[in-house]
Amino acid sequence: MSWERVGNVVAFPVTPVMRKQGCIAKNRLAELRVLFVDDDPFMREITAEILSTMGVGHVLCASDGSEALGLVDDPITYPDVIICDIAMPNMDGIVLIRHLANRDFRGSMILLSGTSDRIIGAVADLVRRRGMRLLGAMVKPINPAMLEQLLSGSQHADSEVDAARLSQFNTILSGEELRRGLESGSVFITVQPKISTATREVVGAEALLRWRDSVRGTILPPAVVSSAEAHGLIDDLTLCIFREAVRSLAQFCAAGHSMSISVNLSVENLATLDLPERLLRIAAQEGADPRRVTLEVTESRLMGNLATSLEVLGRLSLAGFKLSMDDFGTGYSTLEKLKQLPFDELKVDRAFVSGATHDTVARTILRSCIELGHALGLTVVAEGIETGGDRDLLASLGCDEMQGYYFSRPMLPEEFLHWVKAFHEQPIGLR
Repeated sequence: MSWERVGNVVAFPVTPVMRKQGCIAKNRLAELRVLFVDDDPFMREITAEILSTMGVGHVLCASDGSEALGLVDDPITYPDVIICDIAMPNMDGIVLIRHLANRDFRGSMILLSGTSDRIIGAVADLVRRRGMRLLGAMVKPINPAMLEQLLSGSQHADSEVDAARLSQFNTILSGEELRRGLESGSVFITVQPKISTATREVVGAEALLRWRDSVRGTILPPAVVSSAEAHGLIDDLTLCIFREAVRSLAQFCAAGHSMSISVNLSVENLATLDLPERLLRIAAQEGADPRRVTLEVTESRLMGNLATSLEVLGRLSLAGFKLSMDDFGTGYSTLEKLKQLPFDELKVDRAFVSGATHDTVARTILRSCIELGHALGLTVVAEGIETGGDRDLLASLGCDEMQGYYFSRPMLPEEFLHWVKAFHEQPIGLR
């Protein structure tokens, strides 16, 4: 097999001959771009062979974190998955993780190390706390079967990676760009289903912001939201998303589906005292029942003026909207906020779901979150369900609802009803 070397960075292309011989399976792995980071040249060469043989479409290698960042910073070589050794000279894996988080890396990571399980576990937790997607961790030497199993889960992040490639260098929108986009239809939503753990039926969906225009292309939601907050346009953005969401809800209900829809609020929205009236007016215009709308507020940002937030959230609750504390467990003064604010739903952050099937500590925290929510009379929703094991564990722990790529990635509202029909036609045991 031939490769191209630039310094210590090695790129192993997949040749037409290899494809013809059947060495590369015609599946999702063939579309992946995987970056392997390790200071051992023998490990780089052997791992590249393993990845190419199992069907990975394009393999990149780097000898340390600095070289890896050079590939991440180039949209042409932006990886879908980074397999990273923890212990390396120069820039080690832990420092690389910090730099990737600062770049808002939207691909996935697999950790690799010859160190103790305790260190690997701590670094895995660091990846999650940095807001990045961890597929798993392995102890050297590499187990090809395990590696292939981990990589098979990376397909769920493809849409975010594609968006990151398009937008990572252009994530700051001006006020004028935001206004023009809001007027011209740059904002639209996708929806991700929420599944009842007890009945395995679709009981709702979360509306997710998407932004695309002819000038900037696709821009990741966090960049749009932060720009809107910075330019004082977050209310306009939220109301636009809310209108799209309740319009879709009305269509779902008209088609005979009794379900709800969730919409994210920025904490900045909670400073708008007439927000309840605005949302009620839009819901009425679109023919949607506010009692079927859940408004999600991120727990980690519920700081600042809690008096104003309490007033607005209280009036939203009186208006019939359900309130959800999103990303539960990732912020501060959590129990105090649950006591002060009128939430109906507690949404457990994916960080406590991922890996809980084989991590005793994560499973204990997950169980405690569910028990706490139920003790307070709240509906408990878990996000980040990616495997059948996650689903079964949450069912055994009594979680009320589940959401994640195991069931479906976000889709356009017009695709949702077709998906629901097909999902419900499956035997319950397969859902």
